Amino acid sequence: MAFFDTKQLAVLDKRPGWRRRPFHSQNNTFIWWEFDQDADIHQHQHEQEEVWHVIDGELEVTSRG
Repeated sequence: MAFFDTKQLAVLDKRPGWRRRPFHSQNNTFIWWEFDQDADIHQHQHEQEEVWHVIDGELEVTSRG
């Protein structure tokens, strides 16, 4: 099993106020996200599962409407 130090991963800007650090395992893709306060997180959908773990701050999520 690989271990990743997210601070060592390249930072990619996705949208204004969004920064991501993607990394991959054999079966999954993980993304360490950092958002600026009040960043716009748009409504979206996809078939695969999505897991959020909020380390600091708050995030409001609406699921299935």
